[in-house]
Amino acid sequence: MLDVSQTQSITIAEIYRITFVSGEIYVLSALSGLAALDGVAVTPAVVSRSAIEFDRDAASQSCTITIRGVQDALHDLLTIPDATIKGEVLWRDLSSGTTEVFFTGWGVPRASLGQIMSLKLRPDRRILDVLVPDKLLQRGCNHMFGDSGCGVNLDDYTLEFECDQVSDDGMTVSHADMALQADAFYTWGRLVCGAEQRLVLSHVGNGIRIQYPFANDIKGQTCQLVAGCDRQQATCSDKFNNGDRFCGMPYAPSINPALYGL
Repeated sequence: MLDVSQTQSITIAEIYRITFVSGEIYVLSALSGLAALDGVAVTPAVVSRSAIEFDRDAASQSCTITIRGVQDALHDLLTIPDATIKGEVLWRDLSSGTTEVFFTGWGVPRASLGQIMSLKLRPDRRILDVLVPDKLLQRGCNHMFGDSGCGVNLDDYTLEFECDQVSDDGMTVSHADMALQADAFYTWGRLVCGAEQRLVLSHVGNGIRIQYPFANDIKGQTCQLVAGCDRQQATCSDKFNNGDRFCGMPYAPSINPALYGL
């Protein structure tokens, strides 16, 4: 850590690290004598930044970095439409050689003018604070299976049985009553045994395959096997006779016509 008590006697230089979601990392600095940082070669560049903005709770809000003299390879990455970039402002103690991260944020390039690039960064907290709509414009239903919006009574689609057949790896559970329903009836459902439950990956005949084994041996326990719902309109109507409550947009195009045409 940088020794704050010695800030009057040390010299601090700023370094900028840019990471792309594709994995490329660039370390930018006009500092001479620094060839690499954490194994990444330093790219010479003239970089400046705005003051870091803070809210009334003293939490950092944003910082704008301006890069001049951008190299061709970096320029090509920065000009990819909607490129998501992680940017870091680092402080380097020139006397001790230690480096600390001063600010971290995410953003997309704001403007490109020749070899000059502007990048506004916002910290992770600002991204996570964004309100997410509870209803999405998607083909699948927005309801949770069995909730008040869905309206399906889960008890009507639950098999209760005493578990007596479990494979050696704990991933396959079998019972004769599972064959009373058509194959895949319990796929994407859940198997509940005591305080634990597991996602059902497949259902064929009198057996199901679960996502991973239970922590404890479930043989001899009374378990509940709940039917699965893939949130598609046909499943809602045909399997559960619940089409009137379907809350999706099944006819929405899978490819955005505004971007790719009809």
